[in-house]
Amino acid sequence: MKNLLRSFALAACIVPALFAADDEAARLRDEVRQLQEQVRLLSQRVEKQEQSTTAIAETTRRIEAQTLRLEDEALTSLAGLAQERAAQTRWTLSGNLDIVAYRMDQRLPSDIDGDGTHDATGDKSSDIMVDQLRLQLDIPVNENVTGRVALQMEDWQSGSGVAANGGDTEFDDDVQLDEAWIKLHNDMLYAIVGKQYFPFGNVQERGHFILDSAVRQLSETRDTGITLGATPAAGLDFAVFAFNARTDQLEKDGDTIYQNDIATYGASASMEVDDEAASWKVGAGYISNLFAANNSRLQGARINPLDASSLSLFGPLLYQREVPAANVYAVGEIGPVWLSAELTTAIQSAFGGDLTKAYRPMSYTLEAAFTFDLAERQYVAAAKYERNRDQEFWNVAEEVYGVGISTELFANTTLSVNWEYWDIDDITYWSGGEAFTTGVDGSANVILTELSIAF
Repeated sequence: MKNLLRSFALAACIVPALFAADDEAARLRDEVRQLQEQVRLLSQRVEKQEQSTTAIAETTRRIEAQTLRLEDEALTSLAGLAQERAAQTRWTLSGNLDIVAYRMDQRLPSDIDGDGTHDATGDKSSDIMVDQLRLQLDIPVNENVTGRVALQMEDWQSGSGVAANGGDTEFDDDVQLDEAWIKLHNDMLYAIVGKQYFPFGNVQERGHFILDSAVRQLSETRDTGITLGATPAAGLDFAVFAFNARTDQLEKDGDTIYQNDIATYGASASMEVDDEAASWKVGAGYISNLFAANNSRLQGARINPLDASSLSLFGPLLYQREVPAANVYAVGEIGPVWLSAELTTAIQSAFGGDLTKAYRPMSYTLEAAFTFDLAERQYVAAAKYERNRDQEFWNVAEEVYGVGISTELFANTTLSVNWEYWDIDDITYWSGGEAFTTGVDGSANVILTELSIAF
């Protein structure tokens, strides 16, 4: 009985506790459900925010990409405009000024014609002169068009012709339009129209001496015309040219016809290699009429075949036929050594009949130079030899020997000293506007000093 009473008492204590525990569990379950709901709502909100953030990020990326594209297009456009404007306004002015002092000691007979009336003028002479002044403006219009305008004042009587002409120092002090041309070009083809130096001879290379070589005087051709060329590969150049020489031509029947047509033409080819070990260039050219070379001394030395006994070299530009000519040259540089050789020769004589072998001008020049350092300064020593044929008709020495040395005193400022010996064969004297050969030889020693600036 006691045991039964104890069981009822224990049950009375446990049952209320159990009901209280169920209530607490229910309350906890409700709180858990509420928390779960809050978590779900927070998750939805976070997901929406993440979606919104992703959308904003994508929009931002697209805006940034579009901004960069627009910036690139703007920069490219501005760069193109700037380049075009720069090409239109980037004119290059260059040139040179050469001041020359010389002393000439001529060894000529005092009475070259033997009659006591035609004496050679001046055994010794010296002077200081402006040998050349040149101003050149290069104008790049665009990537396919360039232009050039050059003004030049030059001593037209410089060189060995001074000695051959009795030491006269006549100068052309007028500033002349030396070049004025327009060049159209692409990667392979080009055309040059206007007043220009045509590609007959080694036009680009002047050598290391103060005076122009006789072969340059004979070959150099400048006039107003057209040159068409092609550069099919690096270093290769092929060109043809044509111009109106405006010369008188003496026909075989004695009639003089004024030639006023684009009738003088020529062609050239050259190959050039330039690398660190060595550089060289070879070329050849042809011109249909050597007498048409406007820069040639032949312009002032036309022989009148109607008076072959007196060999008149002055007055009308008369000859019986056009005289085609050829030119070949080679120039190379290996380390400090520089070598050059050039030859120009008429292919046929200017006259027919008994004079078929007479008056066929030819000139060649050999030149070498060596660069060396001395006392922290660089020097260039040079030597040359020239040989000319029929030289008495175009007023140059038969042979020329020369040595020289030059150095750059300051940036773009060069001091040169040359000595030349001229062997003058068959001296020519002038009388009454005519030149007469004498059969008498002479010589001259010339010392020249040049101060030159280039810019």
